[in-house]
Amino acid sequence: MVRESKDKLNEYFQKIASLTNKSINEDWKHAVLGVFVYQEDNEDFMDVQCFYQKKESGDYIDLQEVLWDSDDEMEGAFEEMILQLKEFHKYCQYHHDNWKIMTFNLLSNGRFFVDFDYDIDCQNHLCLEEWKARYFVYE
Repeated sequence: MVRESKDKLNEYFQKIASLTNKSINEDWKHAVLGVFVYQEDNEDFMDVQCFYQKKESGDYIDLQEVLWDSDDEMEGAFEEMILQLKEFHKYCQYHHDNWKIMTFNLLSNGRFFVDFDYDIDCQNHLCLEEWKARYFVYE
């Protein structure tokens, strides 16, 4: 059952999609954004992973690696996206929606799909590899 306002959720999702698109400065067909929330010493931490697939290639590229050599506009869009994700997570928590992983699948035509996982502990490398296996689509 959705406790949050559907309009507010859609507003967040549209912002996240737009900022993801601005962060990728190539012709792409699929982007997968993973937000992993975990606790350490009773404090919440967030790890954001973003990968995209070029139109002419099947391999997924780690956006954060690309951003090391990018222009300020791309990096700024990515940083703004992380701020939006933190705000979104706080909004969800306020409504007692305490997800551990959010996966945002974005297609280059603007369509997107969002999945939430609630009962998973994702503080290790194996979790990320399982997530990639689940959400990376190869044609």
